[in-house]
Amino acid sequence: MIQHYNDVDQKLHQLSQVIAKFNRSFVPQKEDDSHTNLQYDIIGNRILGRWIDTSKGKVIVSLNIITLHFSVYNQKWEVVFEASVIDKTQEEIENSFLPFCNDYHLSFDTFKTPLHFEIETYSFLKNKYTALPTDGIEEWKKWRKTAFETCGLLLEHLQLKSEIRIWPHHFDTGIYVEVNSEMSFGFGLAMKDNVCEMPYFYFSAYGIHQHKMNYDNFPPLQVGCWKNLSHWKGAVLEIDQISKEKLSSFIIEVKQNYFSN
Repeated sequence: MIQHYNDVDQKLHQLSQVIAKFNRSFVPQKEDDSHTNLQYDIIGNRILGRWIDTSKGKVIVSLNIITLHFSVYNQKWEVVFEASVIDKTQEEIENSFLPFCNDYHLSFDTFKTPLHFEIETYSFLKNKYTALPTDGIEEWKKWRKTAFETCGLLLEHLQLKSEIRIWPHHFDTGIYVEVNSEMSFGFGLAMKDNVCEMPYFYFSAYGIHQHKMNYDNFPPLQVGCWKNLSHWKGAVLEIDQISKEKLSSFIIEVKQNYFSN
């Protein structure tokens, strides 16, 4: 089951770079790079980009995670362009947007420019896409919905505001919030990577207060564990260990440690 989940995670990550390229190319830039962010539309079973201004009005690019086709919508949510993923390579998928870019007077060369960040070079990159495993899709939907809902609950708990988005670089569903002038939090659900060999929820502190923390002195967590790595520090809870009660306990325990140090 987890292998199918990871397969879906990786393929949706790679495919979502198409949307990230549209965001990067045609959405007004933000210093934190959040203009490239994605949104998982739980109701529509799709990954969405951001609204793009064109000579024909606003449009938004989406990827249906069930049927594996890209759609471009106008503001009436009418489909103005579609491109299937099945039986195409990543390069062929990107090239299929040439007619759309020409029709909406968007620079295809700008869209095709490599992104300003690198992601893992997946073994399937040059292969033609096929249908994704159904059980993997259902698991992906379940966990991304859980991540979205938990991010919202944490924002309510802290009485703070933030967009709940997917960052195309690491493909995590997460939030970033400033608690006060000295501390910010990042929380979300990440793919398996060089932090954990299993998809995991993370909770990490940033800002001035971060530099005062000695993770080696933190008491072991009752739920999850601390990671004190050279490239990342924070708390993690792998998805094979999770129930909703455990996730809430994880959040409360990590928060208390951060505020008390």
